[in-house]
Amino acid sequence: MSVASSITLAAVAAALGAAVTLALEQIRWRLAQSTRWDDQRRASYAAFAAAAKWETRVCLRIVASLYAPSGPRVPPLDLESGRRQLSKAADRRADLFEDLMLLGDRAVIAAAREWQEQNRELQTMTDEPIEVSEKKFDAAFGSAGLSRDAFYAAARNHLGVAGTPDKGTRWTWLDADGGA
Repeated sequence: MSVASSITLAAVAAALGAAVTLALEQIRWRLAQSTRWDDQRRASYAAFAAAAKWETRVCLRIVASLYAPSGPRVPPLDLESGRRQLSKAADRRADLFEDLMLLGDRAVIAAAREWQEQNRELQTMTDEPIEVSEKKFDAAFGSAGLSRDAFYAAARNHLGVAGTPDKGTRWTWLDADGGA
């Protein structure tokens, strides 16, 4: 082998080595970025879910006070303080939705919007409590639960979390005499 051939071969090997090293560094960088964004998405989805769940729970507690002692088996919350808490909960959930819109995919955003809409339906029932029947509230609460499940399914899919989440616990109304 001539000196020129050896130099050419060494130059090609060095260029290939540099290209492979650069490609590996780009892959490492992309993986690190992906992990970083997945961590932020998870935190955003969890914060939004907690806020939306709290909003749902406040609605349930207000309704429990309206139907006491035969309402839902949760600690009741009087209408005045309940509406204040509900307003704060809705504001918090709305703020967190903005972060979710930046990080979520279309399915997650659509599912979050649907959950918000179902929570708004529950809120209207606390605005007009006299017109709310147990059956109507139960249907609205069930729809909110289905929307919650759909949000978790979309979020888990976007994050690449395997498995199926457990369905939430159903609350029940007390019997007319206050028993379960």
